[in-house]
Amino acid sequence: MIRRPPRSTPKPSSAASDVYKRQFDNRDVRRALMRCTDLNGYAALRKAGDLELPKHWWPIYPSLTDMYTPISELPPETAMLYDYNPAEAKQMLADAGYPNGVTVEWYFPPSASVQQQAALMKSDFEKCGVTLNINVEPAATYRQSIKDRVYDMTRMGYGSGNPVRDMPNNWASWASRDAYQFEDAKFDAYAKAMQSEEDADKRSAIIKEAAVYILNEVPAIPLAVKAISQAYWPWVKNYYGEFRWINDDTYVMPFGWVWICLLYTSDAADEGLGVDLGGRRI
Repeated sequence: MIRRPPRSTPKPSSAASDVYKRQFDNRDVRRALMRCTDLNGYAALRKAGDLELPKHWWPIYPSLTDMYTPISELPPETAMLYDYNPAEAKQMLADAGYPNGVTVEWYFPPSASVQQQAALMKSDFEKCGVTLNINVEPAATYRQSIKDRVYDMTRMGYGSGNPVRDMPNNWASWASRDAYQFEDAKFDAYAKAMQSEEDADKRSAIIKEAAVYILNEVPAIPLAVKAISQAYWPWVKNYYGEFRWINDDTYVMPFGWVWICLLYTSDAADEGLGVDLGGRRI
C-alpha cells in the first residue's frame, strides 16, 4: 500500500467510516480493530424506531440484491469480521506484532452523534488493549488536520447507491475521496472492470466480488447506516424521480426543488383560477 499526497478534504457525514494510516498499513491490525467493534451498539445509536437497521450494509446495501452478499454467504475470513470478540481481536493484534495494543488518534469536528460513537468505540477498544484518543476540533482546524494527515482515524460518510461511482471514488488509486489513502492493484482492476463493463449482469457480478474484497481489506469500520425518509411526487407533470429522498436531518436540500402550486388561495378561488385537488381552501 502506497501513500499519496492529499488531494481532498473529507467531510464527516451521518454514515460512519473510519480511516487508517501509520500502523494501520497492516491489514491484520485493521481486521483486529473491526473484530473489536461491537457494531450492534452503533446501530442502536441511530434510533430508527421500529425499523431494524442492517448490521452488514457496507460497501453494498442489502437492497442491491444482485451485488450484495449476506453475512451467511461471505467467506469465513470475511464473515468473522462481524463476530465481535475482544479476546480474539487482542490476540490478532499480538499476532500482527502489537502485543501491547496500539494507540489511535481519532479526529472529527464538533458533532454530538460522532462524539457518542467515539465514546462507544473508546470503550470497545479498551477491551482489546487499544487506546483511542478523541480529538474534537473546530471545523477549520479539523480540515487542516485532515490535509496534514495528522489523524489515524477520521469520520467518513459513504453512499453506496451507485457502486460504479462510489466504490472507485473511495478506494481506487485515482479516488477523489482519498482520506483512506488506499492503493491496491487488485481493487484498481475491479474498479476499471466495473466502470467499463456494459453488460448489466456481468457488471453486477464484478461489483459483488469487489465488495467482498474491499470488506475483507477493512479500509474502514462501517459503524452504522441510518434511516432516511423518502419523498416522491408522482402527481407533478414531467417529474421522473430526479429528486426523491430527504435526509432525516437535512430539510434544506429539497427547497430548491419545491413546486409552488396554485391550489386554492382565496383570490384565485374567487376568480375561478384554482384547481380543486381535494384540499382545503387557504
